[in-house]
Amino acid sequence: MKDKTKNGLPPSARQRLAALRSKTVTPLMDLTAFVAPSREPVPYVEREGLTYRRVRPGEVWAKHVYDCGWFRFTGDLPEGAVEDENVRLDLRIGAEGLVYANDGTPFEMISAKNIPAEALSAEQGKTNVALTEALVKDGKIDFFVDAGFNGTLFSGPFGVGVYRSAKVVRVDPAFYAFYYDVLTGLSLYAALPKGEGAALLKALDRAFAQAMKGDPDGARETLRPHLTGGPTDFTLYAVGHSHLDLAWLWPVRETKRKSARTFTKQLNLIEKYPDYIYGASQPWQFEYLRDNEPAIWERIQAAVEAGRIEPQGAMYVEADTNLSGGEALARQLFYGRRFWREAFGKETDLCWLPDVFGYNGNFPQLLRRSGVDRFFTIKLSWNEHNRFPYRSFNWQGIDGSEVLVHMAPDETYNSDALPVSAVHAYENYPEKDVSSEALYVYGVGDGGGGPGESFLELLERQKELPGAPKVVFSDAKTYFDKLETYRDRLPGYKGELYLEKHQGTYTTQGRSKRLNRKTEYALEDVETLSAVAFLKGRPYPQEKLDRWWKEALLYQFHDIIPGSSVGRVYKESVPRYEAILKEIEEEKRSALSYLCGEGDAPLVYDPLSFSVSSPAVPAPDDALYIDDDFMKNGKLTARFLPGGEILSLRDEKGTEFSAGFLNRLTVFFDKPLFFNAWDIDWKYHDKKGETLKAYKHELHSDEKSVTRVNYYRHGKTTLRQELTLAAGADCLVIRTEADWHETFRMLRAEFLPAVQTDRVACDIQYGTLYRSTGDKTPEEKAQFEICAHKYVDVSDGEKGFSLLNDCKYGHRVKEGLMSLNLLRSPVFPDPHADRGTHVFTYALYPHEGGLTRETLARAYRLNKPLLPFTGERGFESPAAVSNPDVVLALMKKAYVENAVVLRLYESQGKETTASLAVNFKYGSVAETDLTEENPRETDIGNLSFGPFEIKTLLFRLG
Repeated sequence: MKDKTKNGLPPSARQRLAALRSKTVTPLMDLTAFVAPSREPVPYVEREGLTYRRVRPGEVWAKHVYDCGWFRFTGDLPEGAVEDENVRLDLRIGAEGLVYANDGTPFEMISAKNIPAEALSAEQGKTNVALTEALVKDGKIDFFVDAGFNGTLFSGPFGVGVYRSAKVVRVDPAFYAFYYDVLTGLSLYAALPKGEGAALLKALDRAFAQAMKGDPDGARETLRPHLTGGPTDFTLYAVGHSHLDLAWLWPVRETKRKSARTFTKQLNLIEKYPDYIYGASQPWQFEYLRDNEPAIWERIQAAVEAGRIEPQGAMYVEADTNLSGGEALARQLFYGRRFWREAFGKETDLCWLPDVFGYNGNFPQLLRRSGVDRFFTIKLSWNEHNRFPYRSFNWQGIDGSEVLVHMAPDETYNSDALPVSAVHAYENYPEKDVSSEALYVYGVGDGGGGPGESFLELLERQKELPGAPKVVFSDAKTYFDKLETYRDRLPGYKGELYLEKHQGTYTTQGRSKRLNRKTEYALEDVETLSAVAFLKGRPYPQEKLDRWWKEALLYQFHDIIPGSSVGRVYKESVPRYEAILKEIEEEKRSALSYLCGEGDAPLVYDPLSFSVSSPAVPAPDDALYIDDDFMKNGKLTARFLPGGEILSLRDEKGTEFSAGFLNRLTVFFDKPLFFNAWDIDWKYHDKKGETLKAYKHELHSDEKSVTRVNYYRHGKTTLRQELTLAAGADCLVIRTEADWHETFRMLRAEFLPAVQTDRVACDIQYGTLYRSTGDKTPEEKAQFEICAHKYVDVSDGEKGFSLLNDCKYGHRVKEGLMSLNLLRSPVFPDPHADRGTHVFTYALYPHEGGLTRETLARAYRLNKPLLPFTGERGFESPAAVSNPDVVLALMKKAYVENAVVLRLYESQGKETTASLAVNFKYGSVAETDLTEENPRETDIGNLSFGPFEIKTLLFRLG
């Protein structure tokens, strides 16, 4: 091994590793395999009643992705095999699998999913299974494996499942140990600067020759001086991990099985390697195992108690933080931290979101007010245009709240544990002049089972490896405790953590996004109504609310709500959203019936004021007028071009808000990038799109409104838009029905308002974020698509233009042009993404002056319309705030105490005061955090708010 190739490894490295592998693992005999395939999982108790067929190496057993199957393996038991710890089974079924012991408990996992470094291991992946009496029946090897075929590529839903082999093998412990010495040495050599490592290379040559002559122990002694005796003074805190997307290229049902396989593997490793610590971050997985896999759950409880499994994440699932609403993120943190406490008696102050596609500007406040002040990710290393400058820093949100952030400098949550990766982590850590430690997160994710034996063998050899960082087995908390000591010396960063990639996730799978928005607000509304009814004596439906919230939170996982999962995920989640919304609607009307009686008087519930009253009947409005190119209502006047675009929009003073066009519908080519559902070409706008022209229109008018209906075609796609001015309204509302049948196209509504400003105000979770409208600097160009919730607004101080929406998130606001991303049509991972029917609404609100509470009020009303119903009587709002800049967001029963909770926030980004009046009796009131804990005295008659501050008030009932 004399020369290095371009990747730094000697050209003969793989051949020598293969030669050593042949000495390390010796096949003893083949097992006989039988399989009973099925399209969906079959429970363990039903396995023996299935019809099995013999399967031989090279045969297809799974014809479709997500096929399942029970394998049965039989064979003679070699003499002394059970007593010999070096005799193992090697099972290669071309899929993931959970091996069951004959007492019905999960025994071990196997997987065909490897990362490249794992393929270099002695085992070449997770295929080895200990041979014990647990797999023996009537003196023979006889056991079952529950298999799932999820694709032939590492994370690709393609191909067929092919059975490879099942063998009894013997591992030579001396060669096994030497194999990992060599792999460690080769990787260290690859990490050394060019021209260095000659002595190591010669030692590798000598040791290899010595081992091949039958002396692996002597070969180890030859290498030992070159693999021990002094690492750098930099330390990597290594925590095992197995990042598992709760859905992505597989459905949620398969994630449940992946969870069982993964934890089984990790629990076995914990027993085998005394220093090893494994971290897992999503309570949803633990909750599933608790309720469905008692044998695994019992072992998990013991491992957590022993400090060998670290509950890492503070959130119920690793949710997208761009698209999830503010209250939903608060509930992610509430249910997540509560689960750790109830299940294990553990508290966590660390939010673990390694793979989420950017982090909103108010997230630090949501974290801090949930008892979390530490945050881990790696995702900003994925930036495509500008390198994020820090790996350890203090992150400040829009309200001033601050959390400590670390981004593992190896820039992955699936590190391969090779020395070359450890050296990369050291070299890539910009804060090493402040901190001499970093976090190192290693394992195989997405059903790969996390770390395997090879990872731990490699890390054991890096505790004192010359020329590389020192590696210590650790949990994440220990590392963050250490980082905390440097906190005052670390750099700071303010605002959102914008990911310069995956901006298509603001739009893809629009049905799911619409239902998510509707469900979030429906849950807030039903909680408020239920709390009002609770004050009047009705039982509070906490069990239902928990169930609805938790399912909604699951679908906010960072590959579900972003639209980046396979089609089956949405075929299953969309009907579930619809079912949840139906149940919530029934619960709302039940609460209203309790509060308002069973009469037939027309009533209306206002979710913004929490009150019920008789609906106001507007008088006929003679200001309403419409003709073929003109409509008005006394507040606004709109003129149209023949193709349906709005040419002019004026207010009652005659102020013009259009600089040429508004609501121009344009279809752009949506370049098929590698991450198709995730990404938009950042220069899509350089190529002129196809402007749609209405081929016909209709006019409708009555005493309440005037409406122009435009009809469009594009290929097989049809669009119907209703543009409505209601009597007395100062918003032009545009409701769209789309039947979308495109491929690699993107539909956008574009607006050129007569407002010039260098920043755009964007509605985010419980606040507003300002972004640049420039397109000159690299950072400005990279933010070619931005995420906003209910509105974006441009204002120049004299006038402004707000674009409101009821379910859209992707916007471009650059150099005068506002653009709302309506629909996309990628083909991977769902070839049918968004094809079919859609309904969505957006609205135009031109206004005087700058951005005020009026934009937010109209955006809320678009998303929370009045609810008409019939009953006997109305009721007043249970609470009122004196300051209209302070939003009363929701009311709910306290989770534990006999109390009700009110959530408020300052909406305009300034310090202010407010008083709160309530019309129900209570014993005492306290301000708490978002988790309804840590009460402190407060005066509701004199509440002080900082910019965008969220307050939670707990009223204990007497």
